[in-house]
Amino acid sequence: MSGPAAKNYIQEELFANAGIKLEWMNYSGYPEYTQLSEKFEHGVSILDLIFNEGTEAKKYMKSF
Repeated sequence: MSGPAAKNYIQEELFANAGIKLEWMNYSGYPEYTQLSEKFEHGVSILDLIFNEGTEAKKYMKSF
C-alpha cells in the first residue's frame, strides 16, 4: 500500500512481475483541519496532522 504520489516513481510492472499487488491510498473524504497555510493541503504526512492538532488528531483519522 502506498500513497498516490508514489505513482510518479513506483514501477508497477516490477511489482506485478513479482506477484505483488499494489494498492493506492485514497485520501478523499478526510476532514480538513487547521494548518499553517491558507489553503488546506491534503498531500502531507501524518506528522502535519499531529503537529497541528496534537491530542485531537485522532478525531481526523478514518481508523483509530
